[in-house]
Amino acid sequence: MNLIDRQTYKDTDINGAKSCGCDLVQLKYDGWWTRIEIAEGWMRFYSRTARMFKETQLANTELRCTLIGEHMQGTQWAQEPGRIGRTFLFDCWSWGDTTLENVPYRDRYRVLRLAPNHLPDTFAVILSYKIEQAQELWKNYVESPSSNQFEGLVFRRTADNLSATVYRQKKIITEDLVCDGFIEGMGKFTGMLGAIRAHTSAGVIIDVGGGFTDTQRREIWDNQDLYLGKPFEVEARARFESGSLRHPNFVRWRFDK
Repeated sequence: MNLIDRQTYKDTDINGAKSCGCDLVQLKYDGWWTRIEIAEGWMRFYSRTARMFKETQLANTELRCTLIGEHMQGTQWAQEPGRIGRTFLFDCWSWGDTTLENVPYRDRYRVLRLAPNHLPDTFAVILSYKIEQAQELWKNYVESPSSNQFEGLVFRRTADNLSATVYRQKKIITEDLVCDGFIEGMGKFTGMLGAIRAHTSAGVIIDVGGGFTDTQRREIWDNQDLYLGKPFEVEARARFESGSLRHPNFVRWRFDK
């Protein structure tokens, strides 16, 4: 079992995190989770599935470490000025010849803060706060429409090693959309629904591709006339200034409306 498999995430709220002994909170960035392997003058970015999606040279050929972060790519939130193309680091799994697997997070974080001194200015370490500040962070940086909202909060115990559970709270909003059309899926979803094209009450067009079971994808694709023009409920992580939704997922049809 590798380190990625050993790391587990559990959804909770602020009170639940406190009851689990969490004493640290961080803002949750909305990008691509990435493991950055740095050695011999190269930086290689890997996804959770161990697929390398980016490779770039580094002038410092002596630096060797494994860093974990959110790479700002592939989401609308990540395209905002000051974020696009950047990598926000939140953990360090090795430094030089030393593995940090059994090292408490407080000490891994201290090592992590050394990394930007050796890296391009596209790298930054996310800030950590005391758990007592969680409610204020949630109000000012997650819920507030003027904050260019973060995805949520991450809670940690500073004494935990890499095998410990990491807790998180994501903002969820619900909204009813109206089905305008259907997009065929690709790969294993060929010949069934890939996404529903829909609009909000304000007329913003949104493609909803998540939240469907395989059975629902076949049923909707084979019976499009039954669903065209019908309202349905989605859950999303936030609303952008454009009125579009972040990560909308299908919940249910609202034939009662």
